[in-house]
Amino acid sequence: MITRLYASNYKSIGEGLDLRLGPLTVLVGPNGSGKSNIIDVLRFLHECVNNSLSDAVAKRLGVRGLSRWSPGKRHEIELAIECANDSGSGFWGFSFRANEDADERDPDAEIYYLRREFASFVPSPEPAQGPQLNDFLRSKDGSDLANRFFSAKKWQNFYHARSVIRPPMRDPFLAASAGLDLVLTSVSTMNGLSAELQRIAVYSLFPNTLRAAQNPNPVKPMMSSGDNWASTLKALNKREWGAELSAALHKITGDIDDYRVVQAGGYVIPEFRHGKGRGGKGIWRGAAQESDGTLRIAAMLTALFQEPAPALIGFEEPELAVHPGALPILYDYLVEASKRSQIVITTHSPELMDLFDIDCIRVVERKSGVTTVAAVEERQRELVRKRLFSTSELLHAEGLRPEGSASDE
Repeated sequence: MITRLYASNYKSIGEGLDLRLGPLTVLVGPNGSGKSNIIDVLRFLHECVNNSLSDAVAKRLGVRGLSRWSPGKRHEIELAIECANDSGSGFWGFSFRANEDADERDPDAEIYYLRREFASFVPSPEPAQGPQLNDFLRSKDGSDLANRFFSAKKWQNFYHARSVIRPPMRDPFLAASAGLDLVLTSVSTMNGLSAELQRIAVYSLFPNTLRAAQNPNPVKPMMSSGDNWASTLKALNKREWGAELSAALHKITGDIDDYRVVQAGGYVIPEFRHGKGRGGKGIWRGAAQESDGTLRIAAMLTALFQEPAPALIGFEEPELAVHPGALPILYDYLVEASKRSQIVITTHSPELMDLFDIDCIRVVERKSGVTTVAAVEERQRELVRKRLFSTSELLHAEGLRPEGSASDE
């Protein structure tokens, strides 16, 4: 499980955003506060590990669009995670920035460089000794700090800067890649950590994508926009999850009692059976005929039920197009799924906020153009615990306030 996400100067995120994650985390804040930017950090790290830093940067139209801007300056981006699982515990982080000395002959050229990369992993059941993530974040260099721990045998620590990897890599490919891209998550001793990042799935699901006929695509986990939702639905173990999915859709729509995925003209198309009539036969309707809410619920449940289960599943605004009366059903499945996968969502829904434990909620704000995140202040949490107010009542009365705000002092 990823227990901590650290980010500096990524899009609207300011210096040292520090987000503690649990099995289920809910990001709440007004439009434009930066919730999507926080959840995109998880997607970005996943793409860095599965592909490369350069690929992840290119998908976001270059480092100049990623780096937080302030008058006369573009900032260095630094990202890091801490994780703990059955294999052990550790951290991984790196920083990169735009090259201010771009080629004068091509001022629009996208030039950036990787400044440093650091990682540490302690296999279970060894005690968590050695350097901590905060040690590296506070250190501007870090190589001397890392050197102090390289002689230890119970844990693995690595530092990568200025085209040099410490300790030296035996793998010639990794050694040749030093300075050009991220390499430390490819080291075999870091597999316990990199496995968490490889299995992140963050979803922004839109009905038009789900409604369209899709080409067969067995990629796992399900793609972030749902482009291969039909293939993922077809691959579900229907004996294990079919009844759950059909029951959930029946509760929400009132008449769907089964589903299937058919092929037509080389495409795969989800179909849903609507209530058996007098003749004992239900009416099968393709995804193109279903409502936005039905499609989004079906796709979200597919993401939650898919196998193998992702290490972390993220949803942006899962309540969109879903009837408020159906949100408790969605909540139940999110909580149940959090026993298999870590769950992170963003939401604007007061009804959905009321369902979650107040300790799961993180308040996202944007002040002077900078995104921050923190737990709900203790005063408001205590009001909710004592049932003097619900979360939604506080939201409407005074807004959810982060720890460290004036009323929390």
